[in-house]
Amino acid sequence: MISINDLAVPKSPFLDITTNRPSREWLMYLLALGRQPVYGSFIATTNQTVSAINTPFRLSLDTTTVANQIYFTPGDGIHVQQDGVYNVQFSAQVLNTDTAAHDADIWIRQNGVDVPNTASVFSVVGTHGGQPGFFVVAANFYLTMTAGDYIEFWWSTNSTQMSIQALPAITTPFTSPASPGLVVTLQKVNL
Repeated sequence: MISINDLAVPKSPFLDITTNRPSREWLMYLLALGRQPVYGSFIATTNQTVSAINTPFRLSLDTTTVANQIYFTPGDGIHVQQDGVYNVQFSAQVLNTDTAAHDADIWIRQNGVDVPNTASVFSVVGTHGGQPGFFVVAANFYLTMTAGDYIEFWWSTNSTQMSIQALPAITTPFTSPASPGLVVTLQKVNL
């Protein structure tokens, strides 16, 4: 049985004695009742390559880890169901199997149009000591979106030996979980 003491309510008096109105803490609590957070986390568990250099390719996602009022449709991007400002974050694990360093760009398209100032440009070192070059690129943006809008992540590279690489879980020489090639999260930040 739940007691009134178990509820996550403000620990201040309900009424402000100077104004005889609900206190600020209680007002914020009451306004938030019934509102659910809007968020989504999506990953790619498969490798992604390019078939031509210096050509844009859409990055795909294949798994929803958690989501509420945001969803992805394979081949069509991540869709939001509420108007608002969204905190959009991504990270991509990029592999280079060539002996030379190579460059790549990753950026966001919203409703099929490139979003200004969202390109992340980076270089990945070549193989060294018999191991391929790895680089994790990550960025964070705030985007204003309308219900029904969608975003996609696109990339281009100057070598077909570059790929977005997902890694399986390992058990030796130590235990480590799988590593997705692409991680995208969105969270609505305004009410």
